[in-house]
Amino acid sequence: PTSNVLRHAESPIDLFWFFFPKYLLHLIADESNRYAAQTVVTRARKIRERQIASKRRGSRVKEVESLAQIRQRLHQMRLFQPHEYAVTFGLLIARMLCPHKRRLSTHWSTSSIGALPGGSFGAWMPRNRYATYE
Repeated sequence: PTSNVLRHAESPIDLFWFFFPKYLLHLIADESNRYAAQTVVTRARKIRERQIASKRRGSRVKEVESLAQIRQRLHQMRLFQPHEYAVTFGLLIARMLCPHKRRLSTHWSTSSIGALPGGSFGAWMPRNRYATYE
């Protein structure tokens, strides 16, 4: 390890910020928001195609939205914020230290499972924050 890393080695939070500096989180958020804006039309088409396919299969799709409705809904999504990425990376590190092999949603359990206390993930991030809205 370099002397730069060793200076932060005693504190887990200092080490975290060493590898995930705030300017990087801002850059990731800006690029994520730019990408989301650039791909609205493509994502809207794919969502509509999935809705049509679900309707054909006989699923309980309420209605197939128009492309304009889907685009409007996608434009209304909250922008990604830099602090959300710090939380995401922190939760991924926690997941790496205490993995639940059954499924990812187990991390949002309200009862304690393994080393993480119940409600740890839910206190910081809603389960469907990064889900595709269909």
